[in-house]
Amino acid sequence: MDRVIRAPPCLQCSEEIEYLYKTVEIPYFSDALITTVICGSCGFRSVDVMILGENEPARYTLAISSPEDMEARVVRSTTGTIEIPELGILIEPGPICEGSSPMWRECLSASEMSSTA
Repeated sequence: MDRVIRAPPCLQCSEEIEYLYKTVEIPYFSDALITTVICGSCGFRSVDVMILGENEPARYTLAISSPEDMEARVVRSTTGTIEIPELGILIEPGPICEGSSPMWRECLSASEMSSTA
């Protein structure tokens, strides 16, 4: 399903904004609804992914053996946890949990948070 809706207001400039909705299938998850918000006036953009189904809990392991492995895209649900015991990193779910990001960004965010605590 692809659908475009135009509606005010933009969060940045209060002009009319475009909402794009698309349903996609993500491996190991169920179908997902991707919502993209684009403002033609100021360039504001936002993307949100909502998982439309529910699966049984699962555990996946990724062994890092080269620098390229740190570029792996990690997709997790908003209730998922990422743990890297070798680095002392534990990324718990929370209200602003990102659903998909490169592994290095998750590690950097977690290490920055632990160094300020």
